Amino acid sequence: MIARGAAPDIVTYSSLLKGFCSAGKLDKALELFNKLNQKGCVPNTITYNTLLHGLCRVGQLEEAKKLVQDMNERGCLPDIVTYNVLIGGFCKASTLDNAISFWKKCASFIFP
Repeated sequence: MIARGAAPDIVTYSSLLKGFCSAGKLDKALELFNKLNQKGCVPNTITYNTLLHGLCRVGQLEEAKKLVQDMNERGCLPDIVTYNVLIGGFCKASTLDNAISFWKKCASFIFP
């Protein structure tokens, strides 16, 4: 792609992240995500949601919470998908206090 003069954009990188997460290669996904700024790409909500889904799927919930904090600090607003992924991940892990906390944030997002 680069050899043909087409630089990858955030859509391309989000697709790669999804592929890594789906293949269970979360270490590769996190490595790529951490290099996005060096590549001139700013993660968007879809990018974050893709990685959050991968983290929650394998039970890396503390890492998911850190990623949401990073998302907020960078001014990238979570959406309904973000909250659904997190609530589902925390419910699956039986950490209901965290699930309820994110549900409340989701409710305030939907009904300000």
